[in-house]
Amino acid sequence: MIYEETPVDGFPGWSVREYREGHCVLIVNCDENGPMSYCFRHDNPLGPRAIVDPTPGQPGSLYVCVTFADVAAEVDKLDRVHRMVDDVQRFFKSLEESGAFKIERKSENKKEVNAMQYEVTFSRFGTAIIEADSREEAMNLANSLNSGEVAWDDDITPTDVQKM
Repeated sequence: MIYEETPVDGFPGWSVREYREGHCVLIVNCDENGPMSYCFRHDNPLGPRAIVDPTPGQPGSLYVCVTFADVAAEVDKLDRVHRMVDDVQRFFKSLEESGAFKIERKSENKKEVNAMQYEVTFSRFGTAIIEADSREEAMNLANSLNSGEVAWDDDITPTDVQKM
């Protein structure tokens, strides 16, 4: 894995980072807080293109969607398509294993000195069908259910906030 960082003239703290291996290169535009945008290239003009974004809710990981510009033009050379796919897989595996590539922005990891801390409680809603002779019996049976026996709603709702 070849890594280069080039400062952007006139913008202190801004840089372009390149991670290169074989035919693949990932270009990361950074400001003073860390990575802002990602661009993936493959040397083959018919080769793969990728959308690379931080995975929502998962700091330190990337969502990568790879597409091939014109695989139809390469169908008669299927081995070239396989090599391009292998290139991309090896590249992102090597990038992951290198440990040098950090996705989270520095500002996301910093705590503001004057910032207050709050604990937010979330509620999740679910339902279960329970056969019982009364409401009280149904509630008693419901209290003994485990999480896997409840049909959970996919939404979560913040219900309370407390100053720490």
